[in-house]
Amino acid sequence: MATDVTQQGLGRSRPEPSGFATIEPGAPPARRGPQRGLAPLDAVESVLRATFCGAREALRAVVAAGHPATELSMGMSNDYEIAVEEGATMVRLGTILFGARPVPVAGQAHD
Repeated sequence: MATDVTQQGLGRSRPEPSGFATIEPGAPPARRGPQRGLAPLDAVESVLRATFCGAREALRAVVAAGHPATELSMGMSNDYEIAVEEGATMVRLGTILFGARPVPVAGQAHD
């Protein structure tokens, strides 16, 4: 286990990426979608970079284990530039393209 030091708190544990991607001998590699990374919406740049770096390292572990993973999906409208700098091959840009979602008002019916 590694320890994350983030704005949300000190000492939060997360699994090391090296063990989760193991392929059994003789088994064909599993077909995978993109490796995904999602940072907190209000994160400062150092937390964004650490989060995206972790996703990039997880992808490397998956590839090193023999999985044919090539895509790294991370970053959204508010942080996509940093995600691309950290290796993203896919980003999610809904807000920047379509605007913010309406905030539901308590007590009103939803469509």
